Amino acid sequence: MSKKTLITGVNGMLGSFVVQELLQRPGLDVYGLGKSESNEWLDPEHYFQLNLLDLESLEKLLGELSPDVIVHCAAEVNLDRCESDPAYADKIHRDVSAVLAACDPATTRVIYVSTDSVFDGKQGNYTEEDKTHPLNYYAMSKFHGEEAVRKRGENYVILRTNIYGFKKNNGNSLFEWIAKKLSAGEGITGFDDLLFNPLYVGQLAQVIGDLIGNKYSGTLNAACDEFVSKYKFAVDIAHEFGWDESLVAKGNSDMFPAKLERPKNTTLNTSKLNTVVGYVPSLKGGLQQLHKDFQSK
Repeated sequence: MSKKTLITGVNGMLGSFVVQELLQRPGLDVYGLGKSESNEWLDPEHYFQLNLLDLESLEKLLGELSPDVIVHCAAEVNLDRCESDPAYADKIHRDVSAVLAACDPATTRVIYVSTDSVFDGKQGNYTEEDKTHPLNYYAMSKFHGEEAVRKRGENYVILRTNIYGFKKNNGNSLFEWIAKKLSAGEGITGFDDLLFNPLYVGQLAQVIGDLIGNKYSGTLNAACDEFVSKYKFAVDIAHEFGWDESLVAKGNSDMFPAKLERPKNTTLNTSKLNTVVGYVPSLKGGLQQLHKDFQSK
């Protein structure tokens, strides 16, 4: 019998890759939820147009669908908006997660996509057990979402990650900014003091697919196999796409004071990921997959 699998934020950068990945997996009956009128990959019977902030309608939908799996990709990624409107940030990240997490843990598996920003970035190589210390309200509200999911006590996975990728209709993510500038022959500054081990959205979608039938329950770091600076990441992208690497200048984030505080080193230890799913995605492989997908978008 097929598992009813519901993806939130199915039209977003991550959700669009998750739906494509899960549609290829046998034994899954894939449904999606989003704000747009329709979805490119799902027929009207499998797609629900719904504002997640309408918690009452969300509860009603969950009651009617009774999903076996919920993959919660939807999020507010505008950090400035989260900072200026913390009540909104908590509603979208904490309250929506609480409604999803209220589905019976014995019958419904919940996968919640969190962020590496729950750490303050002072040490790096964070394990799942390390103490969290969010520096801005986006990160704080995502952590509140973690707490809501953790209250289930079983049958959940909280994925801490830092993703890169693109939207089909063009977005303003880190990669898309780098691509727009370098492909036009314009120079950029990459920060050498900001460290992470980012994961391509297609790779995270595969990890999520592998976790659906996995028995692991708890928090899990989902990241690639290399710790890189934002500068090195931009150079690696230029190299992969054949753009002029000399257009990437090395800089320091302190040269450009930000409006809100962000962690400097959010590198994640992936030992547990390797134990749970049996592999750690490679940065090189992620960039190659990104290149292939971006060319065919």
